[in-house]
Amino acid sequence: MLMTAPASVPSSGMTSITEAWHSSLYHVTVIAPWNWNATKEEKRARYADASSAIDNLRRITPDAAYLNEADVYEPNYQVAFWGSHYPELLRIKQKYDPDHLLDCWHCVTSKFQHKED
Repeated sequence: MLMTAPASVPSSGMTSITEAWHSSLYHVTVIAPWNWNATKEEKRARYADASSAIDNLRRITPDAAYLNEADVYEPNYQVAFWGSHYPELLRIKQKYDPDHLLDCWHCVTSKFQHKED
């Protein structure tokens, strides 16, 4: 957990981050390390462990996550990462990058959002 709560950081509300972040009391990070020579299956299992470890917290809190430190399997990631900003971000993405030249896992309208590798 961060020592300074996200709610302590003033915001103009003009960034893409979910508005829920600015009223959050804590930023909780779960890690699941693996050995340097872990197999693909072992890595997937560790990711799944980390994801399930945070599920109880998800059940009692609003969807809110910081994209750069979020669960790779974040459910409802559009809301968790961007909140009410998502529709406008989607409009901008479709206008300026309709062919997904710039893309990543769980990005706005990602072509990778359902791929597992």
